[in-house]
Amino acid sequence: MNIRKASPADLPMVGFITRRTIQEVYPRYYPHGAVEFFLDWHKDKNILPDIEAGEVYLLFDGGMAAGTVTLHGEEITRLYVQPGLQGRGYGRALLDFAERAIGERYGKIRLEASLPAAAIYWKRGYRVTDMLTETQERGDMLCWDVMEKTWGSAHAGRDWELFCEAGLSHLYETIGDYNLFMACEKPDSNAFRELPPGYSIRPCGRDELDLWANTAVEKQYVPYVLDYYKRVYAKNEDEFFRRCLLIWDESGGPAGTCLTWPAYRRVNTIGWFRVLPEHEGRGLGRALLTEILRETDMPIYLHTQPTSVCAIKLYSDMGFRFVTCPDIERTTLTWACPFSGGLWPGRTMSAWASRITAAPCMKRRCTASSRNFSHLEGGINFEHQRNFRDHKYDRQREPGRAHHHHGYLAAGLRGP
Repeated sequence: MNIRKASPADLPMVGFITRRTIQEVYPRYYPHGAVEFFLDWHKDKNILPDIEAGEVYLLFDGGMAAGTVTLHGEEITRLYVQPGLQGRGYGRALLDFAERAIGERYGKIRLEASLPAAAIYWKRGYRVTDMLTETQERGDMLCWDVMEKTWGSAHAGRDWELFCEAGLSHLYETIGDYNLFMACEKPDSNAFRELPPGYSIRPCGRDELDLWANTAVEKQYVPYVLDYYKRVYAKNEDEFFRRCLLIWDESGGPAGTCLTWPAYRRVNTIGWFRVLPEHEGRGLGRALLTEILRETDMPIYLHTQPTSVCAIKLYSDMGFRFVTCPDIERTTLTWACPFSGGLWPGRTMSAWASRITAAPCMKRRCTASSRNFSHLEGGINFEHQRNFRDHKYDRQREPGRAHHHHGYLAAGLRGP
């Protein structure tokens, strides 16, 4: 699956995908006059200027054009997937691509949602800012929503969808900053996976630091990450470049990253774990964790949040268990676990409770000189979490709205 910019030669294909989708899907939602309006609006003469402006993209899978999207300033328009190919993740891939491209440049994303797509966008975190109607010549009514969301906002991705499906959407922002810790003493090799064809893993090169930062976080946070590198990792740069891994796609571009770091030279931790949105759903995160768990001494630790449902499932599959012990005072495991269990069909509270373990003895030795677990700033770095969260708040805070940082952002774990 790949997404590329459309050329004028692609006009027939873009027009075909767009109008075929309207003809087959829209009559279920709109009267005849409204469907004709959409078909007229998306004639080739209106599409071609967008292609010539470099705003139109096509998604291909195995040489087959499956969908298209247009990026016009801060607005996503003309996002369509061929009706016979819907339900295969193409629409999600196009939307991930469009949101990243627009969000990183403008900080917010706008779109006009047709009736068939409104529920999808709502689950992705968009909120209605205006409701528009237009009466056609024969009296048919056309109506649509104008929707927006802030790039990096809490309501994004599959995690948010799972909260909605479980009836827990009202808790999503509330528990976004709560802390959960996981440890792995014995990886489950049955969950290991190899990289799919076309991808490879190798350490980050010394001349690829900027590339790593842009892979580890969204673009607007890159300056913070580079500054963090200078303050924390640069003094042990040989160790950093040995332990920092990047996934590369067949075109030579980065697809994901992860860093293992020795806190106090004795506790291995995982941080900056991220797969780029356009490469999600291909098993890259699982393959990257497989590489790490094969090569790293156990136990190994990580930090996450209750809202990172998909990540928690991946960690759990790989052999990680929630960590609890008297030394850990800042975890909200007891409160969050019942809700997390409800997010996966068939998982009961007892099933999730079986995934809780006491902190391994190595962790206890490392905390023996302190009164609580938070002293181990190098292992589960609260200072880093607060600084990154404050950095994001300064850029994104809106009156009356809560924000949270995603799990991978908070997991930049280090040692002094």
